[in-house]
Amino acid sequence: CDGNTDTEVNKAIHIGGSSKSISCPNLAHSTSFTVEAWVKLDSDNANNIIEWIGGSKYTVLKIGSSGRFQYQSHTLLAQSTNPVFSTGQWTHIAFVHDGYGSNNLKTYVNGVLEWTNTINDAITNSSVKIGNNFLGAIDDFRYWDVALNQTQINDRMNYRLLGNEANLIRYYTMDHGRPEMNNTGLIEVRDRTSNNAHGTLSPGFVLTDSTSNWVTGKPYTLYSDTDDDGYGGTTTWSCGSMATFKTNNYDCNDNNVAIKPSAV
Repeated sequence: CDGNTDTEVNKAIHIGGSSKSISCPNLAHSTSFTVEAWVKLDSDNANNIIEWIGGSKYTVLKIGSSGRFQYQSHTLLAQSTNPVFSTGQWTHIAFVHDGYGSNNLKTYVNGVLEWTNTINDAITNSSVKIGNNFLGAIDDFRYWDVALNQTQINDRMNYRLLGNEANLIRYYTMDHGRPEMNNTGLIEVRDRTSNNAHGTLSPGFVLTDSTSNWVTGKPYTLYSDTDDDGYGGTTTWSCGSMATFKTNNYDCNDNNVAIKPSAV
């Protein structure tokens, strides 16, 4: 697969801190929305995932305070009780804003509910920054204009999406460039949805080394479900569509639908 044609998932962007970020057309901090991404930290403090700026209140979703998952808006600081992130490990994050009311904020780490909180202030914004000052790498950034539930997050977090899923309004796969090689001039971050709301790397990205450049992303280990019985066999995914692949490899005969772990 050629990452420059956006057909391979195993790429990411290493931000590298120092005022670097991804700028993109605005993503509204609306009544209901969901943010998802895979992140890999070099440092477990003060890593901004997305900032909503230029509106009523500066608001940020970040990893800060020694690896705690934080959401901060005006006077509200909601965060994990204990550190939940470790450096050098790919971790999936999701933030859900579900209307207004009790516990309308929810965060998930690797698909597990981390904390809930309440904010009833309507927040407006005119622009966003992704990964501002982020010390590490970001992969597979998704923005939905709906509040996803835990099942929906878990069902899709380990798969590359097509980009045409309902309510998916932004999808930055970060599948560009040659990992850790010379990518000078490759500053566009392509949106896989039909909105074509492509982002741009800010000035300062090195784009020639293992930091502040396109790098190897979150690895996907998926198994072909040839007989479509819900269980993967031994053939692993390497490129292209993930539609017929599963995260398990429990099927000892993937060419016979009658043979599967749940069969009596």
